[in-house]
Amino acid sequence: MNEHVRRKVFISYYHKEDERYRELFEIQFGHLFINKSVPKDEISDDNSTNYIKRLIQTDYLKDTSVVVVLVGQNTYTRKHVDWEISAGLSNKVGGPRSYRFKITYIFWHFTSKII
Repeated sequence: MNEHVRRKVFISYYHKEDERYRELFEIQFGHLFINKSVPKDEISDDNSTNYIKRLIQTDYLKDTSVVVVLVGQNTYTRKHVDWEISAGLSNKVGGPRSYRFKITYIFWHFTSKII
């Protein structure tokens, strides 16, 4: 019996502009992983920076083995995406498993054909 092991995956993306692409990614590949991402509007920007960072690290990234980064036109402007990538690379978050931690960049070509 050869069962597929579903990894816990954190998807990092710009929620305001790239939600549709996250949905498409999950439709295409969701059967292969367990989504541990922050749901849209789950964390308010009204919270302090340190609180948001800690919440992402402890509640979402802590037990994941893969981080997928969906890179859109304005992803580079989002501090949360930077924090998520940084936390994914941190030994504090990955612990002894950090050697297995992978950062995967998914580049989408944004055109009206996809939407």
